[in-house]
Amino acid sequence: MTNSAHESTTGEFFPSDSGRVASSAERSPHPDLAAAGACQSAVDEESEKEFVAAQSWLVKSLKEGIFVDLGIDAVHRRARLLTLYRQALVPARAAFDRNTINLGYMPCEKRHQSLIKSLGHDTISLRQAQILLSTAADQPDATSSSELVASHQAAAGELGRTRRKSEFKGKQTEAYPTNHDKATKSRDGSSTSNPSNKNISHVILGKQDTCFCMSRFEPPRHEENMWSFSEVTKIKECGHYFHLECIRHWMVNYFNYSCPSCRTKSPDYRDAK
Repeated sequence: MTNSAHESTTGEFFPSDSGRVASSAERSPHPDLAAAGACQSAVDEESEKEFVAAQSWLVKSLKEGIFVDLGIDAVHRRARLLTLYRQALVPARAAFDRNTINLGYMPCEKRHQSLIKSLGHDTISLRQAQILLSTAADQPDATSSSELVASHQAAAGELGRTRRKSEFKGKQTEAYPTNHDKATKSRDGSSTSNPSNKNISHVILGKQDTCFCMSRFEPPRHEENMWSFSEVTKIKECGHYFHLECIRHWMVNYFNYSCPSCRTKSPDYRDAK
C-alpha cells in the first residue's frame, strides 16, 4: 500500500505516520503499552477505562490487518494510542446514531397483544402510552384489548393504523428521536426514568426482560401527575433493544459491529470482518 491512511472496518480511516505495509511482527500488540499504563499512577478510573477500551481497539485493528502506527517512543505511545482511538470513535458514534433509535419502555402485558396485532408493530406514541397507562389505572377491570383500544381511540383519535409498518422497522422519520447524547442515563449504565419524557416521542411495548448487563428494564412510574418512562435504545435493523449505555459501549467504545442478541450487522458494518 502507498496510501498514508489505512481503511477501517467502518469504512472510515485511521491516520498513520507511515504508508508502508505492516510486517507480522508489527501487527502483534505492543508489549510495553501495559507498562506505560502502569506508570500512569495518577490517572483516574475513567481514563483507565478509556485506555483499556483503546487497547481493545488496537488489538482488534491489528487482528484485522489494519496498521496502527504508535511510533517508536514508548513514553508517548499511550498518548498516541488514545488520540487514534478518539479519532476512530467519531465515525463510530455517527454510525451508532444512524442505526439506532431511543424509545421509552413499557412492559407488554397480555391485554396489549390485540392492540399490537391491530397496529402491526410494537411501538406507540408517547401520548398513546400515557393514555393506556391512565386507562389501566382508572379502569382496573378493563383488561380486554378491545376495551383498551376503544378507550384509546376515544381519547387520542386514530391509533396510527395508517402508519406503515416499515416506519417502525427502522426508517428514519420524525417519529424517532435522534439525539442520543441528551438521553438520561445512570452511572451503572441502566436506563433511567425521565420525568419530563423530553428525549422520547415513542414507547415500545417490550418484553419484561433483562438487558445483557443482567439489569432489568424499568417499568413506567407515575409522578407529578404523569407517567415517566425509562429509556431504551433499539437497533433498527433487527429490533432488539438495550440500555443506552450498554449498547453504546458494545457498538461504539468496543467497536462491535453486530447486535449482541442476534449478531445481525447494521448496514454500515455489513462489509466489516
